[in-house]
Amino acid sequence: MAMLVIPAATAYLLVGRFISIMLAAAALGTVASVTGLYLSFHFNRPARP
Repeated sequence: MAMLVIPAATAYLLVGRFISIMLAAAALGTVASVTGLYLSFHFNRPARP
């Protein structure tokens, strides 16, 4: 649930136009997901909730 809400809320605070909010939220969600997967690989921990 948090991966749906937090990127959108953060994008809403950072930009003003709706299309920019959608693009920023998608970018923030992607960065958060990839960073989490990289950290789980680096520390040899399973990628799970």
